[in-house]
Amino acid sequence: MFISGKPDTYMHALEVETNGAYQGAINGAQSGWEGTGQVDLNEWSHVACSFDETVYELHVNDKHQDTIEDPGAINTSLGDMTIGWLP
Repeated sequence: MFISGKPDTYMHALEVETNGAYQGAINGAQSGWEGTGQVDLNEWSHVACSFDETVYELHVNDKHQDTIEDPGAINTSLGDMTIGWLP
């Protein structure tokens, strides 16, 4: 699994074992992974998430993949952003 983000704020994950499942999490470890995005592991992909405090949207390669209603507020954090895996 490849993870990026701030563990206590927001995170994105690409799970290789499930053949390229792309998911996001609001407030990282405190919440579950959300989304049903799928990427090709052998090609570059563009992934994007948006959040307006009520709806979390997931897009992969310009296609809407998932909407998560009311995931809660994003925590603020002065912690470092990580790329790769959790510290």
